[in-house]
Amino acid sequence: MTSTKGIVFLASVVVLSALTSWGMFFRSRFPPAEMPLVFPQSAAEKKREIPFRPEDLVWQEISSSTPWTARDSHAATVFQGKIWLTGGLNANDVTIRAGRVEYEKAQYFNDIWYSEDGAHWKRVVEHAPWPPRRSQQLVVFKGKLWLVGGWGPKDGYAKEIWTSGDGLSWQKIIPGGGLPEIEGHQLIVFKDKLWLFGGVRYTDRKLVNEVWYTDDGLNWTLAVKNAPWPGRWDHTVTEFKGVLWLAGGMDLADNEFNDVWRSEDGFHWERVTGEAPWSARQGHVALVYREYLWVIGQLNDTPAKGKNDVWFSQDGYEWKKTIRDPVWLGREDHEALVFKDAIWVFGGMTSDWKWSNEVWRSSVPGM
Repeated sequence: MTSTKGIVFLASVVVLSALTSWGMFFRSRFPPAEMPLVFPQSAAEKKREIPFRPEDLVWQEISSSTPWTARDSHAATVFQGKIWLTGGLNANDVTIRAGRVEYEKAQYFNDIWYSEDGAHWKRVVEHAPWPPRRSQQLVVFKGKLWLVGGWGPKDGYAKEIWTSGDGLSWQKIIPGGGLPEIEGHQLIVFKDKLWLFGGVRYTDRKLVNEVWYTDDGLNWTLAVKNAPWPGRWDHTVTEFKGVLWLAGGMDLADNEFNDVWRSEDGFHWERVTGEAPWSARQGHVALVYREYLWVIGQLNDTPAKGKNDVWFSQDGYEWKKTIRDPVWLGREDHEALVFKDAIWVFGGMTSDWKWSNEVWRSSVPGM
């Protein structure tokens, strides 16, 4: 091979090698249209692949003492991406006689707080325009906050309703239609209406098993005068899979319930069971989380079934208990809600008869 031919050959090899490398680079960067793009899974995507096991639910303490005073019978909800909390009472300095709290001597609240993360809280209203009260219900309806019912030592039972578009400025509404003045009731939004269920008037020793609804918050209609479920207070009503579910509560003789009722329209009710596997209770919370219906907390439970247990159901009929009971003390009249893909628990009166301002958050190991 002559030197000229050798040079040409070597040049051809270099060019061919360069073209081959460029082609491989081009194909790796710009695959043909028929070749699917494959991206590595993110950590969040891998995390979502782990199946959710409700029985594995555990709890993490977020705060042992928040800026808001320890309390129970307060109200809380999620509004505009924040947790809002108001009202309630603290009886830590009140004498308990024969297992009874002198509630008229307790400290009552009408402050308003919010949190963007559940851990850090800001008081936005020191004294709301209504008197300090307990056992109010706070919900979001038609893009606004609505506060209904409750009792306070200064003015007794609330006769008015309060609503706000920002949580700071509030408008007073006098409801029409004969809405009862009560506490211990339940208030939820169902099928674009605001509904009220049950409750009590201690001053009259009167239990209510009525059902009321409103389209606008101002004009109320009595849907059911005497519901088939016995009159009660401190029960729960939750919308789950398009159906209303009522559970637990107590009567004026201190009889607690563990029955479960359902309704598809708020008017007609069917008893699902007279005795759920969870023990009779009042002052608990029921909510929907990850397509399960949950019953959370009570003051004290029988040793055989666990203290302050947490139960869940996929259909409202069959119930199971989490493997581990919460590490927090049994409690009643606490608040619980779903926020940032977790269940949060706030305050309550604990099983040692102390009022709490703890915050707890649920989690599932491995998720």
